[in-house]
Amino acid sequence: MQPSLAPRRFAFRRPTWRRGVTRATAAGLAFLFTQGGLARAGEEVTPTPSAEVEEVVVTASRIETPVSKTPAAISVLTGQELALTHSASSLPDTLSFSPGVMVQRTTRGFGSPYIRGFTGYRALTLIDGIRLNNSTFRDGPNQYNGTIDVFDLDRVEVERGPGSVLHGSDAVGGTIQIVPRAANPAAQDLGTVRALYRGTTGERSNAGHLSYDFGSSRWAGLLGATYRNMGDLTAGHGTGRQLGTGFDELGFNGNATVDLGQATRLMFAGQYFRQDDVPRYHRTIQSQGWRGTQPGTDGSNAFDQQRRLLYTRLSFEPDAKLLTRGRITFSAQRQREENDRIASSSARTVQGFTVDTYGLDLQLDSEAGRHRLTYGFEGYLDLVDSYRDNYAADGALSSRDIQGPVGDDARYWNLGVYLQDRFTLFQELTVQAGVRYNHARLKADRVKDPVTNSAVSIRDSWSAVVGDGRIIYEVLTGLQLYGAVSQGFRSPNLADMTTFDLAEQGQVEVPSFDLSPERFISYEAGVKGTSRILSGQIAAFRTNISDMIDRYFSSETVTLPSGQVANVVRKANVAEGYVHGFELEGTIQLYPGLFLGGYFFWTKGYADTTVIDESGQRLQRYPLSRVAPRTGAARLRWAPIRLSTWFEAEVQSAAKQGELSLKDQMDTTRIPPGGTPGYTVLNVRGGTRIGRWVDLIAAVHNLTNEDYRIHGSGINEPGFGVEIGLRFTARP
Repeated sequence: MQPSLAPRRFAFRRPTWRRGVTRATAAGLAFLFTQGGLARAGEEVTPTPSAEVEEVVVTASRIETPVSKTPAAISVLTGQELALTHSASSLPDTLSFSPGVMVQRTTRGFGSPYIRGFTGYRALTLIDGIRLNNSTFRDGPNQYNGTIDVFDLDRVEVERGPGSVLHGSDAVGGTIQIVPRAANPAAQDLGTVRALYRGTTGERSNAGHLSYDFGSSRWAGLLGATYRNMGDLTAGHGTGRQLGTGFDELGFNGNATVDLGQATRLMFAGQYFRQDDVPRYHRTIQSQGWRGTQPGTDGSNAFDQQRRLLYTRLSFEPDAKLLTRGRITFSAQRQREENDRIASSSARTVQGFTVDTYGLDLQLDSEAGRHRLTYGFEGYLDLVDSYRDNYAADGALSSRDIQGPVGDDARYWNLGVYLQDRFTLFQELTVQAGVRYNHARLKADRVKDPVTNSAVSIRDSWSAVVGDGRIIYEVLTGLQLYGAVSQGFRSPNLADMTTFDLAEQGQVEVPSFDLSPERFISYEAGVKGTSRILSGQIAAFRTNISDMIDRYFSSETVTLPSGQVANVVRKANVAEGYVHGFELEGTIQLYPGLFLGGYFFWTKGYADTTVIDESGQRLQRYPLSRVAPRTGAARLRWAPIRLSTWFEAEVQSAAKQGELSLKDQMDTTRIPPGGTPGYTVLNVRGGTRIGRWVDLIAAVHNLTNEDYRIHGSGINEPGFGVEIGLRFTARP
């Protein structure tokens, strides 16, 4: 049966130091941790009894572990910090407060974290342990972290380095764990109403959030909603207002937890988020050239995207010798995107896809003497529908393509089993070792053959076994050394094998077959310190790259529906290389209520790239694409013990990035010739409590009105701007 030509659109318009530690040792560590402005930008340390309770994380070991006992570089931002301190209006905004992470922005609504040089499908995002990544995620920057509501989070954990043993494919550069705020039966804050408003002039944005906790001693629920309107962003002096950069977004979330008794709980949770008409600004004629970049040529280029997640989890702690605790999670997630593009020829293309992902995650923990075993199974199935409709300049539907950006009528299975043992060799030395077997399978029934322009069916499968080993040694109470050797891998996905879409500079990427998993091995060593007045960590790493999938030029051409003839690029496992770097973060209390913090990181990476010259086609080593330049921040924070008022001044700085990959050099709409200039930005912010229920937040961003952009971005960051925020909290 012939498909209908009717348009197919989806519409949604600390422990203390051991007494034997000398003052000289403490002074030396203070000097070490404060050189270069190293503490976590975003650290909100208040001198209250609760500040003595160390942050607990789950990403690096799948079990609750204090940060200081975790043999990995990991940063934590709490929901309180995100809502009140950082002025973060989207999840990508929050990630820029972690060392080793650069957030590239193709446009204001999209933010793609580069973790230790990797992004896109080589950086894994989890939502309460459930994969956000699916088989349509592509190489290079993507926009999907922007579909997470930042206003109802308990915390965000960023683990840097490969995490494939515990989390599977894609956990190469790092793993981002999003932990939503959940209602807790018998909690003292049940019945609390929270409302938040934030308005800024530089972003020309208004955001509002409302949530309500309710329940009893046996059950509890939470409901929340967020709306944000972004106007045309105003950059610094020289660029000014960037027309056509505004968009809207709306989100809802809720969860309910039932206490079934005998240490057993059942939770139900759901999330919904959508963005309307987010412009791909750098590709449009409204974009402005900056420092030699070229404006885009599209008449318009806008994205709609939508994400819906439903999941239920049963957690239990049986009174058994061989099973300490366990949990089983069932999830169903739908991610949809649609791109509406009008080319310079006035021809219009509407393309998109829908991915339905069903997941099962079983995790069990056992304790036997000094050993703590964590093991389990996780499986995900993606069901993908993809489409592309082509319109003539007069608006008439001219054709419907075989597929959209990826293959149509496709399925992708991602299955894994894992085992981790965390054990104590002796009191000061803890060892963590793990292994994982992973199997992936792809089947796509409708893939466009660029030679015959007919539909073909493809299928393939891959298996991988990876392991890691980590140790952490407590030199003194509050001072640890750690080391890690960890493997990462990434199985080819639909974006690798079935993409038929525009690439940089008018090239077209077409389907590629016979691909193999990418493999990585990372070596890392670090120091962690925690005391009453000082905390921080230092990490050095090197990640070796094997069989990385990269685009290569071919002699083929393809004729687009607009009539344009474009060069073809394909993919192959051609890239070998490495990434290495150095990261510091920490904070020191200079005086009761006065804190100095900051971070600094340096990353370099190189990999093989296919080039064509008069001698033919060959591999040549270039810098990795969009590696972050040297970046640092320092923050001085005043939070008096007996006052509900705080104030801070912050400086953020990045050096020029002139080491460009071949792809970066060709990306003339986003990266200036010779590289992205460095910048220094000054911000001040503060807050106070007004009465019993209201917190006032005020900030002045980019005091010097610096005109700058993050390396690889297609839009400049906000210039001078004022922010006002109010949070209302009504407790029973």
